[in-house]
Amino acid sequence: MVSPFEQNRQPHIRKENSLEALLTRVPEAISFAKIEMEAAKEAQTPEGKYALTYLLATRKLLRPLMTDLHAIHPDLLRPTGGSEYNPERKIDEIGTAVAFILGRQTADIPNFFLRTEESPRWERLSNDSAPIEDSDRFAIIDPLDESSGIPLGNRVQSTGVAIYNKRGELLTIGIMSLVDDDMMLVERTDDRLRIVSSKPDAPKPDGEPTSIRVATLTRRMHALKHLPLFTTNQATWTLPSIGGYAVMAMANGDIDTIIDPVKGNPWIEYCLWGPAAESLGFVVTDPEGRPIDRAAIMRKAIEKNLSNASSRVRFVISRTPEIHKRVLELLKSSGPQAK
Repeated sequence: MVSPFEQNRQPHIRKENSLEALLTRVPEAISFAKIEMEAAKEAQTPEGKYALTYLLATRKLLRPLMTDLHAIHPDLLRPTGGSEYNPERKIDEIGTAVAFILGRQTADIPNFFLRTEESPRWERLSNDSAPIEDSDRFAIIDPLDESSGIPLGNRVQSTGVAIYNKRGELLTIGIMSLVDDDMMLVERTDDRLRIVSSKPDAPKPDGEPTSIRVATLTRRMHALKHLPLFTTNQATWTLPSIGGYAVMAMANGDIDTIIDPVKGNPWIEYCLWGPAAESLGFVVTDPEGRPIDRAAIMRKAIEKNLSNASSRVRFVISRTPEIHKRVLELLKSSGPQAK
């Protein structure tokens, strides 16, 4: 049986949007992104410039597809590995190619290593030959978050990049919503974090909402729908995302909490979205209300070369302390294990 998603595809645009065609356009996209990055004069450090250029180049390549999901070549959505419920797809290779090619061109970040959501180990970006033990710059990226939602028609896709030092300290992080064209960049300068956003004056609702607007994955809801958060009608499931798109939605005042309290996110994803939310002033804890030691997670990932799925982080992110307290209380339950 052919799904409506397949039926409505436009065959005349498939060839130009194939993986092969898009990969050939990566160098040009990076060149344009560098010009745009320099003209914007927003990024001040080498790490910030790398992150912003990555976001702009990936946007140029992928946003035309995300604005019309039926324009996506079917081969791009073909699984290439990963779990059955959240497979890696060929479309992820586009953002990965941007990260690697840009890294090879970035001479002012020596001893530079990278992990993508799909990669099994740290891989060298810089052209030097220093061992990973002597390196002090480690980038992580999610080339296309929520790619599993594309066949469902869920338009919640984003991309993210973060750079840490070997002590686990955040140097820069960037998120680009590939659907709404929202962007944020966090950059450490003079030992403080500065934030650049495409919507710095977005309205932020005050006070406690009557019904808490919840963001969580569709595949998590079968376990969470029995919790008091939902059975007491105090919350509404509003957004099928826990990644970059959800963080941007909270920044725009569209949701109140992001939850993954049972199974949790792989460390590489949490270390992208969690610190982005923290930098915006949102409350981030584990489901029991305890702080999450992100620096320790990153240090372990670097030193032990953790696989991306071997360490998961359960978390709750809320717009205000008052909402966070309510959410934690309503999450108290021994619900079934989510997948």
